[in-house]
Amino acid sequence: MLFACIESLQTASTAILSTPVPAKGWSKKLDAHLFVVKHLLILREQTAPYRQNVLSSRSDALNTKDFSIDFSKFTNVLFDSNAKWFELSTNNTLLELITTVPIEMREHEGDSRRVLDQQLRAATFRLAHEASQLMIGALAEWIDQAEDERLQDGFDLKKNPKLAASVLKDLAAQAYRNVGTKFTEIRYAYTLYIGVPETEAILLSPVRKRVIDVFTRVNSFASKTYDEESRAVAALPNVQQLVLMLNK
Repeated sequence: MLFACIESLQTASTAILSTPVPAKGWSKKLDAHLFVVKHLLILREQTAPYRQNVLSSRSDALNTKDFSIDFSKFTNVLFDSNAKWFELSTNNTLLELITTVPIEMREHEGDSRRVLDQQLRAATFRLAHEASQLMIGALAEWIDQAEDERLQDGFDLKKNPKLAASVLKDLAAQAYRNVGTKFTEIRYAYTLYIGVPETEAILLSPVRKRVIDVFTRVNSFASKTYDEESRAVAALPNVQQLVLMLNK
């Protein structure tokens, strides 16, 4: 049942992604990820009173049951070269197939807390990545490429016009503006779906961290690669300014 619930959430998430994109507001990807996280949190909360594992001393485990069909007996008999299909005795293979159940239903137990925690971790990671991409996606892609290029043998900044300080200036300025405008929208979206300030703060923490990490990497690249004049051209924002902006 738990796995069916999780699967239905993924189906609903896909349906949200297929709806028309609004002219204003955040992306449908953010809606889809928030929807999944919200309902996984609800599932986790609703199953909490029943987390009793009779097989161990743990008090926070709720056994989940999954089922699979075992065809091994059927295939073993069907492909047995020594099978006696036409023998007139109790060893007749056809009679054995008729009188026994060649297909078995097997039951597997699992820990619902572990399953939900795994799903929730993956969903919150995707959510944080999408939320941060809305603000610093282009800059994150640029710094990934810039760091890779810098590690190449014979790296020459002049031969990489895409890594020029003027290019970085535009990307960093746009990302900084995005943080100032879109982070407010993102927080509103989190409030709309989650509605619990403490939980929202926890979920927004990795978003803030990724934004700060990307700008920190950009500043580090500039200090190691550009001369003083190029750093002045790039005019990168101070990380402390970002921290203040993200924690208003």
